[in-house]
This record gives sequence, structure tokens and C-alpha cells, in this order.
Amino acid sequence: GQQIYEVLSSLAGQLLSRAEPAAAGNQSAEVEAEAVLCLDACLHAVLGLCTCTSLDDARAKSLGENFFLSHVLPELQAPHPSPKRALFRASCIKFVSAMRSTLPVQRVVEICPAICRHLTAENPVVHTWAATTLAQIGHLPEAINWDSRFGQEGPERKAQVQTALSAVFREASEPMLRILLERRGILGNFYVSRSLVSLWVTVGPSQNDVQSLMLLAKIIDEVLIPQPPNPDFAQDLFEGAAVLIKHLVSMTLSPQECLMSVLGKIWDQQIEDLVCHCYQILALLLDLSSNPNDKFFLELLSTVVRPELWSSPANAQGIVRLLRSYFAKYCAFSDALRGALGSIVGCFHKILAKQKTTTVAFYLLNAMVRYLPPEYYEQYYPSCLNAILEKLDHLKRPAAVESSEFEKEVAVHLSLFVYMQPHPQVLPTVLNAVRPGSFSTILERTMVGSGSKVLLLQRRKVCLVGVARLMTCQEVCNSPEALRLCADFVGSMLTWRNAGLLSWLSAVVMPHVLGNGGQQAEMSEYEPAFVRLHQCEVDSSTKRPHRGWDMLPELKDKACGVAVVRELLSPLQGHLQSGLGPNHPLSRELWPSDASSNNGGSPNSDSLRDFRDSLLNDSFPVLFGSPVRGSGG
Repeated sequence: GQQIYEVLSSLAGQLLSRAEPAAAGNQSAEVEAEAVLCLDACLHAVLGLCTCTSLDDARAKSLGENFFLSHVLPELQAPHPSPKRALFRASCIKFVSAMRSTLPVQRVVEICPAICRHLTAENPVVHTWAATTLAQIGHLPEAINWDSRFGQEGPERKAQVQTALSAVFREASEPMLRILLERRGILGNFYVSRSLVSLWVTVGPSQNDVQSLMLLAKIIDEVLIPQPPNPDFAQDLFEGAAVLIKHLVSMTLSPQECLMSVLGKIWDQQIEDLVCHCYQILALLLDLSSNPNDKFFLELLSTVVRPELWSSPANAQGIVRLLRSYFAKYCAFSDALRGALGSIVGCFHKILAKQKTTTVAFYLLNAMVRYLPPEYYEQYYPSCLNAILEKLDHLKRPAAVESSEFEKEVAVHLSLFVYMQPHPQVLPTVLNAVRPGSFSTILERTMVGSGSKVLLLQRRKVCLVGVARLMTCQEVCNSPEALRLCADFVGSMLTWRNAGLLSWLSAVVMPHVLGNGGQQAEMSEYEPAFVRLHQCEVDSSTKRPHRGWDMLPELKDKACGVAVVRELLSPLQGHLQSGLGPNHPLSRELWPSDASSNNGGSPNSDSLRDFRDSLLNDSFPVLFGSPVRGSGG
């Protein structure tokens, strides 16, 4: 480390001495060009020195700040920069980006207006670095430990910095949009588009958002639609549109007028790479609409259920996202949804049969079960469940990985289904009606066996509350083995942990592995990929958008999950505590105070018997074509 420091220090000194002639003025073009190159190389040598492991933090900060004040700041604040020094100015902006956490906060804030001016530079390297650096500086207030730096003044200093940066970022929005609209430099520059989205999220709602959305719609119309440059650029533009839509709605302004023309153009031309984005933007508009009975949305519902629109996997996922918004507002579309549900279920069977859209089929069925009252879909659900069970039977080895992923989808769905029903007895009744005697097998092998392999927290919690609710049904209460199996499962799931890297592998990598392996026979021609717009989730903060749909957002943490499970299992508390013992995970998590004083003993059979009798004497509603009752009722 010390040797590297000495080499870089010597090199920086030599380069700086060779660059001095350029400062004298009246030099030849060759001398000036060489001096600028030496300055550029010196800048990178200083960056290397500031990150050298043998250099303590104080010396690194001092060295970086001295170079910043003597060379970077004058270069970026020069009123009439020479075009010949464009690349050095880009390096100066890069220096600010790399040193933003090391330089004094006030220095970084003061240089931002100068960086913003470089957004109008013709050189694409300069304006691209300016855009990305501003976006990176936007995250600075959240990255700094203000209390340790400024003590009691920390919150006030943070607010001042955020206010100053927001004012600069608002001014930066239009020049960045102009870069994209005027096609300056790189066509479809996704570095600039991504930086725009980041800045809009950082700044929050602004009076400039209407103009920004109009310019963004113009970019989509004049730059993106004629020839989509790349998928990342397209995604960024629609992510930006989603952010601005939420901003405008929060200010009680309507964003639809700015977008409907360009969305209609994409729809009319059926631009396959962009249509899936349109569905998601329309879903967001519907989610945020104060007048969902709008004629446009009523007509759109009858259009999107046409089977031919579901042929593309990307289209299918986009349509399902839109249908989820309709389901969530079923009261406003009651008659239309009842009339369209037969076609929707037909599309479910179509996409369930295809390997590439199996997950989309479960997404659709989960949305239906999550939001619609059971009487809407009760006549269709048995056929859906039968199709799932038939596919589960067919997924045997050697497709073991595919079978495992499918079983996990089934486990999540059945757990959500039983949790959303008016009584837990509904699931055993429907399963045994579709396939007599199948409930115990499905419970053991799928809901518990595969449910334990579900890794993402937002899906694990669905399995947790679903199986917990199922423990109070007649079939489980009548079987000590089934009750113990479910109790062990719920106890293990109450640890409430994400699986880290394994979660990511399961959610992101495995679908691609399966898609590249078993789907070759289906890939006869190009099909656009579906890209989820994370900013189109309205139940997420614009600061931290969700990476997927959270089916039970009300269970936001472990405390909420434990409270729900404790309430579900309260009728069985005495029997479970005495039968499982105080050291069982379920007892420790749900009833910790009781567990510490309970030394075990024989199971409390009276409490379980009383609960069974109450199940038998209950009058259950008629659902799915037959009264929902216990097996002994």
C-alpha cells in the first residue's frame, strides 16, 4: 500500500508540473492539448491516492479537497469553457461523483449548479457524467450520518442540504429531458433517463411535473415509438412517467391528458416492445383514479379480455397487472367484471397450459382471490383448481426443478385462498369435491412440504397465515398428526426471515433457468420480454418501490404476523401449549409469557373437544355449490 502511494504521489507531481505551461496562456494548440491530458491523468492519480488503503482518512480528505479547490472547482465554474477541454471537464465531474462522500458536504452542494450547467454541453460524455453525478449526489443526504458529523445540528443541516439540492435538481429536469428529446449525443441515452427517474424520486412532487410529463410523453412519441433504441431506455421513460403520475395525483392534478394520446398510439400500432408498459401505466392510472367509472376504463376492460391479446407472455403479464387494478376496485366495475369473468378464467386456463406463463396464471388467480368476493368466482374456481391439480400430476421427473417451482406456486395460492375465505373449511370442501380424499395429501406434500421452501418474505407470510388458519378447520383438528404437522410448519415460519441470496436466486435466477431450459420448443420466434415497472406499485413509497406485488401488505413486519397468527389460533391455545410444550417455536413466538410458566403436561383435550363441537354446531354459508361443513357435520 505504501509503495502504491509513493508511486502515485510521484506521478501526480510530475504530471502537474508538465501541465503548468498551459496556465501561462498564449501557448500553441499542441502544448495546450498535452497540458490538458496531463491534468486529466493527474486527476485520476489523485483519485487513486484518495482511495489508497495506506492513506488515512484525514490525509485523503485534505488531498482531495485541495485538488478540488485548485483545479476541479475553477474548471467547472469557468464562465466560457473551451471545447478543447471538454473531456477534462467530464473528468472533473467524475471526480466530484467519486469524492462526494469524502468532500465537505457544503463543497458538494456549492458545485451542483455548475454541474447542472454542463447538462447543456454538446459533448455526450460531459452531459452524461453531469446527469449521473447529480443523481448520485441526490442520494447523499440519506447516506451521511448527520448526527455523528454535526451532533445536535445534524437534522437541521440535513434539511438545509436537501432544500438546496432540490432547488438545483428541479432546474436540471428540463435540460435532461431536452437531451433526450433533441437526440443530442447518444440516441436513447439510458444513463440520462435513469438519472432523471432518480432525481424525480428524490425531489418529490413539484410544480414543474406537469411540464416534465408533457415533455416525457413527447420523447416517447417522437424518439421511442419510431424506433425503440433499447429496452433499458424504454423502461426508464415509463418508470419516470409512473413517478410523475403519482406526484401529480398527490397534488390533485390529473395526469391522464398528458399521456392518453401517446398510450393510444402505442396501442393502435401494437408496438410489442412497449404495449406491456402501457398496461402497467393504465393500471397505475386506474389505481389512482378518483372516478373509476370513467367510460374509458369500462371499454378497456372488455377489450383486454380478448384471448388473442394474451398470446405474448409479456402482454399476458401486463394485462394481469391491469386486471389486478380492476379487481381491487370491483365495486365500481361489479356488473362489468361479472360479465367478463368467464373470459378471464378462459384466459387463465390458456396461460396455465404454457410453461412460460404458468407463474402469470397464478398471479391472475391470486389477484382474483385476494380482491374479489367469493361469490364472484365460486362457479369458476373448481375448474381452475382441477386444472392446477392435473398439471401438478403431470410434472414428474426428470423435470424436478420445474415441479418444485410449480408446487411452491400452488402452496402460496392455496394459503392465500384459505386465508381470504369466510371460513377455513372452504378449502377442504372444495379440494375434496374436485378430487375426493386429496386434502390430506395436498396439505402434507404441497402446502407444508413445498410451502416451507418458499423463500421471499412477502410470499412466506402468505403461507404462514394460510396454514395457521387451516389449523382451525375440522379435518386438521380431527387429526393429531395433521395438527402437529401444521404446528411445526407455523412455528418454523414464525422466525420471519428473508433468505437473502437464496431469495434472490429463487425469484430471479430460477425463472430464467427454467425459461432457457424447458421452453425452447415454445420459442419459435422473437417475443418481447416483460419488464415490471417498479414505480407502478401504488402501495409502495416512491423512495423504496416494491420489487413485486405484496399480496398482504397489512402484514408489514413480524409483530403484525405474530398478532394475526395468535388471533387465528386463540381457540386452540390451551391444547397447543400443553401438547407442544413451552420450548416449541410456536409456543415461544405466540405465547412467550405463558410458555415460561408452563412446564408442559398432557394435552388439554377439553379445549380441543369444545372447539370441535363449536365447528360442528356452526351454520356455514353455502359456497362453491355446497354447504361448507366439517366432515362430521
